Amino acid sequence: MKKIEQVLFITFAIGLLGQIMLVPFSAEILALSLNFLAILYYVFTLPYFLGVPIKRMFKKSSYEGISKKRIIGTIFVGFGLSIVIIGIMFKLLILPGAVEMLTIGTRGILAASLVLLIKNFRNKKSALNHFSLVRMVLILIIGYTVYLTPSNLIVQVFYRDNPEFVELFNEYYEHPENEELRIEVEEAFRNLR
Repeated sequence: MKKIEQVLFITFAIGLLGQIMLVPFSAEILALSLNFLAILYYVFTLPYFLGVPIKRMFKKSSYEGISKKRIIGTIFVGFGLSIVIIGIMFKLLILPGAVEMLTIGTRGILAASLVLLIKNFRNKKSALNHFSLVRMVLILIIGYTVYLTPSNLIVQVFYRDNPEFVELFNEYYEHPENEELRIEVEEAFRNLR
């Protein structure tokens, strides 16, 4: 599963670079890679972070010796990672709801990372905790970077070949309460694709 994760991260990077370089279909590559990564963390959280084989993930015996707190914490980490990844995708694709998802997900992952960091200082023998912590911190950094990047900057970079849309979006970004302008931006965005 680590190989799948690496391939998905590389595919995400290729899609992001493609978006920056205005390569056709790079938004689709970016969206697919982030969706599959979110599914990986959401569906396969327990086997991925607890080291349980996928074939045995539905057997109760696979989780013997693992505390209920750790299982519940792992499930919440998977949810948080998925929410952040979907939030990243929404923000990069200029979709509504990105800020809310990034806010909820990054705060959840930050809390889980702090708990895991404290546990790592107490118990240095757990390589699995270190593996989880590295993943969470990496996605947390990417999530906060995307969260702090203004949407109008993303539009200026990804749609620089369409200055009319960039100008319209910047106007909407300055006046988000203008409902007519929002509808005009949505229509112009649909016409871009």
